[in-house]
Amino acid sequence: MDEGARLLSECGVNSLTVGSNPTLSASISMVRSLKFSRLLRRIQELAEISGVHCQLVNPAHTSQTCSQCGYVHKLNRVGEIFKCRNCGYTADADWNASLNILNLGLAQEPMVPGRVKTPVSNHVEVRKLM
Repeated sequence: MDEGARLLSECGVNSLTVGSNPTLSASISMVRSLKFSRLLRRIQELAEISGVHCQLVNPAHTSQTCSQCGYVHKLNRVGEIFKCRNCGYTADADWNASLNILNLGLAQEPMVPGRVKTPVSNHVEVRKLM
């Protein structure tokens, strides 16, 4: 069993099937929500034990926001391609959204003496962080 499957199993996440019964679907949705919060708690515990920083970020609109100029528009993302309607920046949509999530996390981090906090906007800068 790989590490991810072990962690999910540890948190009690098993496969669930949603049927056409609305009451059953609502119950399963509630169980999934509870299991997700348990999974999230466990990830945070493991990160703390390992000395890894774990930052929660609200992902709202990250797939519609340009990581270069900050312009937000729902038509910036069409399928797997992101093309900014403001500055013309084009990238893989998931890559662009991940840069936005990273920048949100960096913006929320407290300043630490001796550390420079700058937004990440391209592949080269991300590699330097890793």
